[in-house]
Amino acid sequence: MIIILGVIFGELLFASYALLIVNIVKIFFYYLYFTILNKFLILFSFKLISIKQSIRLVKISLPYHLDIVAGLMKNSFQIIILGIFFNAQIVGLVSTFKTLFYFSPIRVWDVITKVIFYELTKLHSNKKYALLKKNYFDLIKVISMSGILFILITIFLGKFVYNLWMNFSYDFDYFLLLLIVFDVCIYQLGHFISIIARATNKFLDISLFTISINLVILLVAYGLFINQQSYLLLFILNLIGSMIILIFNSLKSRKLLNSL
Repeated sequence: MIIILGVIFGELLFASYALLIVNIVKIFFYYLYFTILNKFLILFSFKLISIKQSIRLVKISLPYHLDIVAGLMKNSFQIIILGIFFNAQIVGLVSTFKTLFYFSPIRVWDVITKVIFYELTKLHSNKKYALLKKNYFDLIKVISMSGILFILITIFLGKFVYNLWMNFSYDFDYFLLLLIVFDVCIYQLGHFISIIARATNKFLDISLFTISINLVILLVAYGLFINQQSYLLLFILNLIGSMIILIFNSLKSRKLLNSL
């Protein structure tokens, strides 16, 4: 929505206002929905809390929370570091590039993730391992082909779409474009390769490894920026990190598949 409104009005500010209005409307409808269901809710009581069950829930949900932390490190923390060492022009360029060429395809792929995630979980619980493997490899083929298609479309149309969206507010950087596009495709491919581990909640080591890689990237980038190196090195490190994560996830997933 932000991208579409930005193209229509030629100003990102209008898109921000629209997003704020949409969120306010969502809050209103959530509250309205809550008032309707409120009479069916049970009054909160500490007697309903089980310490043992709470600890169990924390343990099984830990990988998902670590995934969130890994995402913050790769995106929000990196923007903060760029803001410390570089000017607003570079930070704005990186932020808008990532909005259009990184987060937008992730939103599309997330739709596939949510659908296939529950399907793989159901197949695993029903011990239909042959069908599970078939669907898994079909998914990897689809994601790989869509990633290649996205790269080609972005290379040929990325500059036109970006300049149309941002009204030529920033100098287009093809090298940065390529680094971000290849990074998101490889990173997301690694995510999909590990989807069976995620669907069966056996990806704690994957989450820890991803956090470790993202932390190393932050520390190395910080050291490079102190020595006045180019901001592009951060995205080169991201691409290398995504490749390493892809290899690690492939090895872990292969081991899990062989055990089924």
